[in-house]
Amino acid sequence: MSNINDNSLKQNTILYGKSHTYTIERVLGQGSFGITYLAMTQVKVSGSLGELATTIQVAIKEFFMRDINGREENTVTCGSRGGVYYDYKKKFSREAENLSKLNHPHIVKVLEYFETNNTVYYAMEYVDGGNLDTYITQQKGLTVSASSPEDYGGLYGWADPIGRKLAFTHKK
Repeated sequence: MSNINDNSLKQNTILYGKSHTYTIERVLGQGSFGITYLAMTQVKVSGSLGELATTIQVAIKEFFMRDINGREENTVTCGSRGGVYYDYKKKFSREAENLSKLNHPHIVKVLEYFETNNTVYYAMEYVDGGNLDTYITQQKGLTVSASSPEDYGGLYGWADPIGRKLAFTHKK
């Protein structure tokens, strides 16, 4: 994700989801169809000591078409290309709903999805550590010297686990 523009939500913006309230910390990245934010939310944890409230970091993806949308305050606007925007917004909402149903130890969990500010958001676990694109760039590519799937230093080490997760996702 690159080319972050000034149409992102500002730091300390509050988003009200179905189950949680989120405070925007900063932009993590932006693509053609969305802006991803780092946010904070409070959760309750129950255990032998009772119930405790704690604050956790989450990632929030906002549906925002970079070439179509604008923003007035926190509300997303779509100008004269509203038909295109609303069609893609429905698809994004279905994607969020489908992702929220996935339960796999190696796929980030979607906590909830919700609509506000004339757009759709989904909140998910935040996993610090960058993304595959950045890793490949930093490593100047992936090696192709792997001779077996057990050689996690090479291409097989990436392709096999990613392929398995994609297959799991598409089955659902």
